[in-house]
Amino acid sequence: GSMSGAKIEHARLAASSLLETLSDGDIVSIYAFSNQVTEIAPPTVVGPNTRTSLMTRAQNLYAAGGTNMYGGVSMGIQRVAAAPPSHTVRRVVLISDGHANILAGNGTEHGVQVTGIGVGLDYDENTLGSLAVRSSGRLYHLEHPMQMASILEQEVQLLGRTVATNAFIEITPAPGVRILEGVSMGATVQDNKLRVPIGSIYAGQRREVLFRAQVDTRNAGSRRLANAQLVYETPGQHQAQTQEAVLRYEVTRSASDARNSIAPRVQTIVGNVQAAEAERQAAVALNSNDRATADRHYQFAEENLVQA
Repeated sequence: GSMSGAKIEHARLAASSLLETLSDGDIVSIYAFSNQVTEIAPPTVVGPNTRTSLMTRAQNLYAAGGTNMYGGVSMGIQRVAAAPPSHTVRRVVLISDGHANILAGNGTEHGVQVTGIGVGLDYDENTLGSLAVRSSGRLYHLEHPMQMASILEQEVQLLGRTVATNAFIEITPAPGVRILEGVSMGATVQDNKLRVPIGSIYAGQRREVLFRAQVDTRNAGSRRLANAQLVYETPGQHQAQTQEAVLRYEVTRSASDARNSIAPRVQTIVGNVQAAEAERQAAVALNSNDRATADRHYQFAEENLVQA
């Protein structure tokens, strides 16, 4: 119901804009979620005979009831997961301005990625952000509803530049190296190997992986840190391909050499990660009515962000 007025009007326009941008042969479905999930359009192949009908149905979106985000996301994932093998680039676009007051979503599967679009200042950032992170998707914050159409157009352009699907990075440490923690969102460590899901990759995309490792520093010199492997499929093909790179580190007894080796970009990434973790701990402390601890965490977060 909170989507009434300009928000729902721009959501209709954004849906129509997306339908205009899609290529013939793409498959699209549309669902609305309030207290229940309503099918606006079942999975439909886009073409000259269906595009106008789909755009007409998008105009039937209306604002009412609560925010059953779990039901909406689940239905979207089910439909996308059932797409034929010929359609390997799979995306759920989720638009919401509220909190998941029915039940929050809990992740995705079947190679489906979620683009979350939060409208206004009161949307459920934690849930939308979690969906985007767990599915290797993206999250947009829109202060003004009129930004929706341009964001969706940008999303479709990125999907059209997809060069790999079902991608992940796996880092295997060299002998004597132990991976302590995968800091990048979504990273997991199992059997001393780090895996970071990426999903679909578009041309020109850059991804960074941050992790903590314990290394052997007894002898000075350069040595192998790990092997990094990118595993992916080419769109339309179902055969895994790989690219590999060797990561190295150097042990030095010179403090000045160590200082000079620090990369400002990496320092910025680390500072942002530490600030985000401090903000999370502050939120936990606030929920426990421990304002003193929360203030300390917020101060630490602010200092890290200033340095970053």
